[in-house]
Amino acid sequence: CGVLLYLLLSGRHPTSEGSRSPAEAMAALYDVEPRRLGMGDLDTVLGKALRKESSERYQTAAEFADDLERFVRREPVRAQRDSFAYRARKFVSRRRVPLIAGLITAAGLITATLVSIDRMHEARIQRDAAVFERQRADAQLEFQYGLLSGVGSGPITMKEVVDQGQILLDKEYSARGPLAGHIALSLAEMYSQLGEHESQARMLLKADSLSSGGEGGSNVALLSRCLLALNLQKRDRPAEARALFQSLRDQIARAAPADEAGCLQVAAELDIKSARFDSAAVHSQRAATIMESLDQTNNMQFISMLNTSANALENLKRRREAMAMYERIATVMDSTGREKSGTRNVIRNNLGIALSNLGEMTAAEPVLRQTVATFLQSNTTGFVHPAILINYCRTLLFLQKLDSAGYWYERLYAASAERKDAAMESEGASGMAHVELARGHADQAAHWIAVDRDASARRPKPQQHVTVDLDAGLAHLRGDLSAARAAFDSALVLMGYAKGKRPYQMRAVLVEASSTALEAHDARRALEFARAAHGIAVSDSLSETRSAYVGEARLAEGRALAALGDTVGARVALGRAIAALRFGVGAEHPRSREAAQSLARLH
Repeated sequence: CGVLLYLLLSGRHPTSEGSRSPAEAMAALYDVEPRRLGMGDLDTVLGKALRKESSERYQTAAEFADDLERFVRREPVRAQRDSFAYRARKFVSRRRVPLIAGLITAAGLITATLVSIDRMHEARIQRDAAVFERQRADAQLEFQYGLLSGVGSGPITMKEVVDQGQILLDKEYSARGPLAGHIALSLAEMYSQLGEHESQARMLLKADSLSSGGEGGSNVALLSRCLLALNLQKRDRPAEARALFQSLRDQIARAAPADEAGCLQVAAELDIKSARFDSAAVHSQRAATIMESLDQTNNMQFISMLNTSANALENLKRRREAMAMYERIATVMDSTGREKSGTRNVIRNNLGIALSNLGEMTAAEPVLRQTVATFLQSNTTGFVHPAILINYCRTLLFLQKLDSAGYWYERLYAASAERKDAAMESEGASGMAHVELARGHADQAAHWIAVDRDASARRPKPQQHVTVDLDAGLAHLRGDLSAARAAFDSALVLMGYAKGKRPYQMRAVLVEASSTALEAHDARRALEFARAAHGIAVSDSLSETRSAYVGEARLAEGRALAALGDTVGARVALGRAIAALRFGVGAEHPRSREAAQSLARLH
């Protein structure tokens, strides 16, 4: 039976294949082992049926048939040596479809269980975070209520309120760990806004110590240390600030996204203080991107990040990008009910400055005027913060609105003198000198120049080139071209012109120096100064047609080229001057009219 089954399955005899005679075939029955057919258990059954020793073969046809039936039913055959692994394989083989389905189900259950465990862990983290945030908010409200109820009804300054908060923190909250750390961090921020940097430093150290250990404490400790680095920078300790922040970089990299963003914002502000504006732009934009990914774009932290980014972009002369950033901040604040806040007015001021720095003065003036008016609405004393007023004054002066410029410059000077703010006192005095020079009042200008010289000497960093520039303007007004040219040259030397430096403030001096050189019949020098002024004035391609600063430089260039006999070049320069000036300051501005008249004379 075994030989017959082998023949049926393989088409060949199990032992005598290739035998050339009956004798060879007979010998093969004893000497040749049948080749396996590669059929698993069936090979085993055939092997048993074809054993050389009769005692090892199936003893009856029924036994042989039983094993074949077992093979067909995918049950363990008796010819195979019994083992657990063998029986398990046969079990799986018989029940392949239901077992596969079962395994899929089991795998799904295991995966679901693992996912459930992971989600439970995540949910527990989120629950704990939510509980901590609720506790923090409750503690903040409770603290604020305690603070307000303790200040009484009499007049009190903001610093006195914050000092009272420190007392309340020490008395009632010092044992509440990270919750107290959050309160200390808030008080530190208030001290910073008041310019109380020593007090801020002490409060940041307290926030750090209160937050050591406990749920929610690590982020407060990290943020307080990052802010302490910025505090050191503000206290003129830059080396210590850099060293501290550098020591925190590994912690920042491992921190939760929101905490990383907070420290990146500090990094950006440190960069701004160190004039590393490229790095500041990268850090602040990265911080803002993290906050966007967390969908936290309505809070003041996000607004601060955008503001720092805009500041960096402006210093990189990417002023139109900065302006777009300020407009985005304004939109966020207006849409979240902050349109009347002091910070919103600061952003309005920044937007006005950006427009002014682009030379788009007719657009800047109403924005800055509204900034001043809004500030006055919240300050019944009539005081306007110098950081706001100074930009409005400069814009009015450039627009030749001399009465308004004089009114505000004089207020700036008087308020600054009363507050003993030498820097802003000097700004007010020099501004008044420029107003009087523009009016043609030499004696009044001389008075204000003397006032500026005195105030400038008391500044932490005297701006000597400003006073020298004013001396040049006064000499020019009095008709002493030689003295004017010498003074302008001195001012440019002080500003680093000969060394290739081109600071933003140099542009106006170059324009005046070009005009004076032209009057002294030194057209080549006038052209050199004009083109240098143009290089400073250009921010982007739009500047050529929209910036009054570019227009002013082009006007000086056109006049110099005309004096040199280059009529074609002069016409091109003056045509460009007219387009830029009319957009930047309007067609009726004295510079716009001068450019149009100069072009007309060439036809």
